[in-house]
Parts: sequence; structure tokens; C-alpha cells
Amino acid sequence: MSSQNHRAVIVGGTSGIGLAVAKSLLTQGAHVIVASRSQNKVDEAKKKLGEKAQGHVLDFRDERQMKPFFENIGPIEHLIVTATGDSAMTPLMLCPSTLQGRPLIASSGDNT
Repeated sequence: MSSQNHRAVIVGGTSGIGLAVAKSLLTQGAHVIVASRSQNKVDEAKKKLGEKAQGHVLDFRDERQMKPFFENIGPIEHLIVTATGDSAMTPLMLCPSTLQGRPLIASSGDNT
């Protein structure tokens, strides 16, 4: 599957597996948007990823932030979730129309 010119959002994409996925997608020609709760992490990730990546502050646990976030970034082909925490996927499931039937790749960890 080619990622050339695809738009991908990576929630938890500022470190670890999420950052590695972002780097890989960029090398494949994708437009990458990383999201994290921490502005500092977003800024650091953008430095590592370069000008082609976008970064946004997003607390995926806050349902009130989800809809405006996805409305503002526009259509995407891929949503990748590497963020961890209690009920990590619950708010993301409220935004299925954003994907327009495209793949959801999720890796939800355990904070225990």
C-alpha cells in the first residue's frame, strides 16, 4: 500500500512508536500530522520530523477537543493511535466520519 500524498494523523505521534511511524510515513511521501497533549512534545517532534510534518496539541481524552480538531485538519486517509491511557480509544470512536471508510490503525497501551 502506497502512502504517497496520503494524509495521516498520529495521535501520540511525538515519541516512541508514534514518532517512528511518522518518520516512516514521511519517507513514503505522506502528509503527517502528529498530535499530543504537550506543546513541548509537539515542538520537539516537529523539529525531528522537519517542515513537511504538522503538529497539534490535542488531549484525546477530552471529547470536546476531538470534533473541532478533525474538522480543522480536513479529510485524512489514516488515523493511527499510539497514545496510551485509560479509555484511550473512546473519544476517537466519536469521530468515525473523518476517516470516510479508511483504515484505523490503533495501538493502545496500558498505563499500569
